[in-house]
Amino acid sequence: MAGLRVGVTAGRRGADLVDALTRLGARVVWAPTVEVVAVPAPVLARETAAALAARPAWVVAATAEGLNRWVEGAGDARPAVLELLLKAKVAARGAKASAACRDHGVSTVLTSPTERGGDLARSVVDLARAGEGVVVVADGNGSPDVVAEFSGAELPVRTVAPYRWVVPSHSEPAPGRCVAPGELLRALCAGELDAVAFTSPPAVDGLFAVAASLGMEAELHGALAGPGDGRVLVAAIGPATAEALEHRRVGVGVCPLQPRIPALASALAAAPIGFRSFGGSQPLLLDPHSRTVTGPGGVVELSDLQFALLASLARRPGMTCPTSVLLREVWGEGMSSGAAARRRLEVLASRLRARLVPIEIHVATVPKRGYRLELSPSSLSC
Repeated sequence: MAGLRVGVTAGRRGADLVDALTRLGARVVWAPTVEVVAVPAPVLARETAAALAARPAWVVAATAEGLNRWVEGAGDARPAVLELLLKAKVAARGAKASAACRDHGVSTVLTSPTERGGDLARSVVDLARAGEGVVVVADGNGSPDVVAEFSGAELPVRTVAPYRWVVPSHSEPAPGRCVAPGELLRALCAGELDAVAFTSPPAVDGLFAVAASLGMEAELHGALAGPGDGRVLVAAIGPATAEALEHRRVGVGVCPLQPRIPALASALAAAPIGFRSFGGSQPLLLDPHSRTVTGPGGVVELSDLQFALLASLARRPGMTCPTSVLLREVWGEGMSSGAAARRRLEVLASRLRARLVPIEIHVATVPKRGYRLELSPSSLSC
């Protein structure tokens, strides 16, 4: 990565990513685009008291950080909070939230199959009895998608939100080695960065919020998603972050097979010089709103599962994606990797391949390993 100029938007784990990229030879511009701010102790105490008084049948851990902050910040109520977690049926959104539960000696009855809050809530709604109360341990945005599902199902719901996500001032740098978010934004829009890395959906939203405050939304979108060889390579730590970018019609060119900081740094280092084959002139454009894909030969509409499979492959252009990763990202953590699941993926890949033939995109099978997305040679643009 010698000389590669990389922007980093991460806050809490940003130093780890900056150190990893620097060791690999990159020149890094680091500007956190989201801050985690603890709610005032009296507010958390009121929410905790209300949650305990409700005696809920369910506790939904929408975030590992929220669960940890709730237990650690509960003060004198901590024993009662732990007792609630031990007695209630606990559902976790993804592996991190589930691990946080285990760290506190709490067992979970289910984990979201897709690590999405709305899907987790729907799974709980399917299992809950009429009138059973729910406490949602929310993320920094209040987990509105989770709360809405329970409200719609007429299940009594209370929220404990131990922290908030806040967009930093565009002109004030965070302590340490950081620059102001506005400085990173201007470098992106001026073509002074080769790549930009995101480690969470709030960081994506934060950068666009900074751009909105400066009247630079169009410039930012042009830098991240516009045509031409100057397009910035966009890296996402995992599928949830990639989806946040794709919903803003920004294509992702790097996404590690495991959503971890070291894996993200390694994936950026391994990104081929010709990554613009899938980016710069946009021969491949995915629209998650309409579930359509535009290729060199036209536009086709896909089913939800077909689109999810194509998105997983498109985030890793030219890379063989293992079957286990695709099963997880298309169907979720709960999907087995047995023969029946692999056959299900084979059928889905076959149907996707047939849908993509007219627009000159090919899904290649790599025997005993997985699948790889390819464009026809005539549509490659380097």
